[in-house]
Amino acid sequence: MAVSPDQAAEMLHDVESTQSRSRELRGYQRGSPHLILWGALWVIAYPASGLLPEAAWLLWAITVAIGIAGDAAIGWGNTKLIRTWRYYAAIFSVVLFITGTYFILRPTHPPQYEAFPPLVVAVAYALVGVCWLPRFLLLGAVLFVLTLAGYIWLQPWFAFWMAGVGGGSLIIGGLWLRSA
Repeated sequence: MAVSPDQAAEMLHDVESTQSRSRELRGYQRGSPHLILWGALWVIAYPASGLLPEAAWLLWAITVAIGIAGDAAIGWGNTKLIRTWRYYAAIFSVVLFITGTYFILRPTHPPQYEAFPPLVVAVAYALVGVCWLPRFLLLGAVLFVLTLAGYIWLQPWFAFWMAGVGGGSLIIGGLWLRSA
């Protein structure tokens, strides 16, 4: 049985679509545990820094170190060395950007310090969503809006707000990606 050029083109298109969808689903499944990890860390670190604002920098330094180590443990078996290097270089760049921004702009009260990293994370997720994995765009948008809403209307309780809705949205987002 001969296959016409149109049928062959359609079959190739179907194969390409299936490969693309498969890559997307793998991306969601690989990203899921990282979101859950960071969501859990936010649930712990935000209220701790809200209760101990004078030690917030130390609490967050420890939290970020635990998060990076956790990311490494999660990714140990399912990433290539080059991806690992690029991933950690990207995280390091974001941490340097946030630190440099704090140094230059010098926030004056805790909610300013607490709001900036989630906004940067939200933009990073949105960019991942625009470029590769569309569900990340929604996750970034939700995190961005919830962060701004809490900063605008709930400043005295902002750290606790971010623990619940920031950490919670990352955990729920990770569970949503896992089911993709």
